Amino acid sequence: MKRILTTLASVLGLWILVSFTGVIADGARPEFWTTSLMWSLLAGLVIAPFYAFVSSQMFADEPTAPVVETEETEDAADVPAFHSGGSDDAPPTRALNLDEIDEMERARKLWPQQKEEAVSA
Repeated sequence: MKRILTTLASVLGLWILVSFTGVIADGARPEFWTTSLMWSLLAGLVIAPFYAFVSSQMFADEPTAPVVETEETEDAADVPAFHSGGSDDAPPTRALNLDEIDEMERARKLWPQQKEEAVSA
């Protein structure tokens, strides 16, 4: 089905290209080329949703990739973790130290704090 619609879309694109070229280049028969261009564009509007539906990623064949088993890195053992009270199957979460928390708070400030100056009237 996908090959049929791809072939049909290619033929339709060629028809649109030839009709457009005919409208531009052949001034002796403008009615023929204009009608041809109109019908080719209309056919393209009818076929385009079907072609988009068939060629979408949702229906594409999934590539088969080999599954690679990875070992835990040495850095993962150095990260402190705490038990969050959830299920035992849940992965441990990393605890933040106070320096990281202070750095995150400083990063949240968009503008430096400015001292309010009293305006004398």
